[in-house]
Amino acid sequence: MIKKSKFFAGILASAVLMTGALAYAGTSYTWNESRTLPGMNGNVTSSIQQKAATGGNADLSMHATEAYTIDVRTEGTGGINGAYVRNVQGGNVYAPSAPQSQGSNVWLLFSSHLGSVQNFV
Repeated sequence: MIKKSKFFAGILASAVLMTGALAYAGTSYTWNESRTLPGMNGNVTSSIQQKAATGGNADLSMHATEAYTIDVRTEGTGGINGAYVRNVQGGNVYAPSAPQSQGSNVWLLFSSHLGSVQNFV
């Protein structure tokens, strides 16, 4: 049991900063969001927004990923998902595809790479 708790504490201690993902669903940017993204192909989602128009792209402004790259896509109700934008890094702006229809609930799915052993906070 001690080994497991030390391992868990080690993982938490090696957390990396990923802050302030801004999501856009067609009307306006949401507030800054900070999420913990687990390593080793882990996933985390943004807050949900209602899509203002059919088609188009989402806007994503990443503030920091501590020089690590992650993958991002839009997801929506009914299982309608956009294509992944690969190798997303902080300090850049991206436009993930957003094929969901107007009025759908839409969110961003952030995914770490399989070989990534650190958590992104």
